[in-house]
Amino acid sequence: MAVKKKKAARPQPKAKAKTKPKAAAKPKAAAKRAPKAPSQEEMMALWQKAMSPSASHARLTPMVGTWKAKTTFVMESGAPPEVSNGTSGSSLGPGRALPGADLQGHVDGHALRGSRVHRL
Repeated sequence: MAVKKKKAARPQPKAKAKTKPKAAAKPKAAAKRAPKAPSQEEMMALWQKAMSPSASHARLTPMVGTWKAKTTFVMESGAPPEVSNGTSGSSLGPGRALPGADLQGHVDGHALRGSRVHRL
């Protein structure tokens, strides 16, 4: 005797949720006005304050001085490194705010000179 299989019940579609009508749009607030630009004197005072040395700059003063420098260059992969001795000097830059460093030495018989400014 053959057993009849019952068909799986199909899921019933869900009833759509009732949506609330959208609220009326709020009127846009008046556009904010840009602040008045500072005068030339005010702007100059702000720049003077911004570029004056601070406590952060004082932390860099230990970097000021002169040192012996040793540089190592590898010109080609697998080639022995080329070592050069020279000097490195660091001094405070304009406005005594940031120290700058200068390097002098020789590489492959040629003079090597470099410089940089230390950042905070």
